Amino acid sequence: SSVPEGEIFLTSQMAAQLNAKIGDKITIESDGHTLELTFTKTTKDLVFSSPMAGITRYLVSEKDYQKLISDSQMSYFVFYGIKTGDVPQFENSFNKSGISTFMVADISLIKMMYIMDMVIAGVMPLVSVCLIIISIIILRFTIVFTLNEEFREIGVMKAIGIGSRKIRGLYIVKYFAVSALGSFIGFFAGIPFASMLIRQVSENIIISASHSIFINIICCIAVVLVVTGFSYLSTGMVKKFSPIEAIRNGSNGERYKSKGVISLNRSRLGVIPFMALNDIFSGLKKFMVLILTFTIGFILIIIPINSINTLSGEHLVKWFSMAESDLYIPEEAVFTPESSRADVQNNIDEVKKKLAGNNIPASVFKETIFKFSISKGDKSSSSIVFQGTGVGTDQYTYTYGTPPENADEIAITHVIADKLGADIGDTIRINMGDKESEFIVTAIYQSMNNSGQGIRLSEKADLNYAYAMGQFATQIKYTDNPSPDEEQRRMELIKKLYPDKEVMLGGEYVNEMLGDIAESLSGIKNLIIIVVLCINALVVILMVKTLMTREKGEIGMLKAIGFRNGAIIMWQCMRIGIILLISIIIGALLSGPVSQISSGAVFRMMGASSVEFEIRPVEVYI
Repeated sequence: SSVPEGEIFLTSQMAAQLNAKIGDKITIESDGHTLELTFTKTTKDLVFSSPMAGITRYLVSEKDYQKLISDSQMSYFVFYGIKTGDVPQFENSFNKSGISTFMVADISLIKMMYIMDMVIAGVMPLVSVCLIIISIIILRFTIVFTLNEEFREIGVMKAIGIGSRKIRGLYIVKYFAVSALGSFIGFFAGIPFASMLIRQVSENIIISASHSIFINIICCIAVVLVVTGFSYLSTGMVKKFSPIEAIRNGSNGERYKSKGVISLNRSRLGVIPFMALNDIFSGLKKFMVLILTFTIGFILIIIPINSINTLSGEHLVKWFSMAESDLYIPEEAVFTPESSRADVQNNIDEVKKKLAGNNIPASVFKETIFKFSISKGDKSSSSIVFQGTGVGTDQYTYTYGTPPENADEIAITHVIADKLGADIGDTIRINMGDKESEFIVTAIYQSMNNSGQGIRLSEKADLNYAYAMGQFATQIKYTDNPSPDEEQRRMELIKKLYPDKEVMLGGEYVNEMLGDIAESLSGIKNLIIIVVLCINALVVILMVKTLMTREKGEIGMLKAIGFRNGAIIMWQCMRIGIILLISIIIGALLSGPVSQISSGAVFRMMGASSVEFEIRPVEVYI
């Protein structure tokens, strides 16, 4: 629909940044022109809704647009959509043409901009699969528990001539009815629940709702069939029950061999710990349900925690073609045909002067971003190119090689190296707008900017800053070694020095670029923790009830020889505690590889060749 005059449509991301609500007045200033519009509607931008795009568009009427650009000296961008049957061939030819562009992106790159939104969408199926596995484990456990409780009844039914198949049919019908009722309730309860879960994702990306109801119905039917089939398999133990065993209350004879692999007289353990450990070692199979449930639950909790800590960590900036520093001050940068590197240096000098005047010893530097065509032999591509001002190339992280020092040396990412078939020592040609130059590759590094594409130039390289497309934040790195309290004091002081700008730590700055994915994952993490705790509690209750049903005779004997209720309760609880500890150790060992497979795959899709998750032991393990 067209935008009425006097109104403006914003994306939800921009509305959140401006803290704007429907009906608020939005003021636009452009090259001396001021226009006040009313925010009337939110919209989605298929290309630039993602924070990773680095651009936000808003919609105004044609008349309001003309008011903004009349007599304006500002530069404006025009976006073209090109449809071609051979994207790689077109891209190769286009890059060779030397046409200067602000951005070139195919459909795959546009999708990649929303990778962090898709992380949230992708976490839920993973959690759902794990919960289904746990549910099936609980189902089998429940069936076994029920059969053990009704052992006598089953034996009586067999004694009067009812066959095993008919007895199993009774349980299958029961669980079919229960699963059908659960699926029916879940179908309707899942509609608002699913809407709640995808609300954060749907703010930016466009989600198709076609055939969703049909898919939900198919899933519900599949759940009923799986539960019914699993119920049939789990009731197979009915065939082993006999009327004689029922009369003997489940006992089919005496045991003449010792139980367990440890001996009380050789152990320095107390009686209760010995009993708990001996039960586990002698019958580990019956505790596998608990071990599997606890381990899966722990992994489900630890993966989001490690991902959140990594995304909000201070060291993540080095994965975004930046040198690490103490503080970051984001600001908009507009480059014109008159722009030069001296403008960037003057801005840096102003910040350094202001810091020095407030007794803050620090170096200040900036990262300028370009977009150039590159080639090696008959292979060509385009890539963003970085040049730091006020910072040496040795301050960045490289996978291998040496930092580019001379004007004709560069470092390239793994993705660019693979595209061009280049490695250290090779020569690459870069079309820099007004000239074309050759550069020698001296290092390879990884980056999560622009799907892993990137080239780093030496500070000595001569570039025309009229072709610059943007900058990263102004970075402040202390040259002394201040204490945490002093760092906090300085941060508060710098915020006062720049009241109109945000002053951020590294994790906060990366989160802003990614769209605060850590906060979104935190909500999912809390939901997972609640669900896992509830499931663990349910399994423990079922497990303890089953064990006590089986061990009535043993408990009675322990009481007869003088064991108090407290000691027996401690014996039961200690077994669960030991199993939980074993599960935590297994989960901790498996969480690293599983994180690499799940969350790590997302980082690799963004261009990181190797992922080091930030693990905070106190939060994760304690």
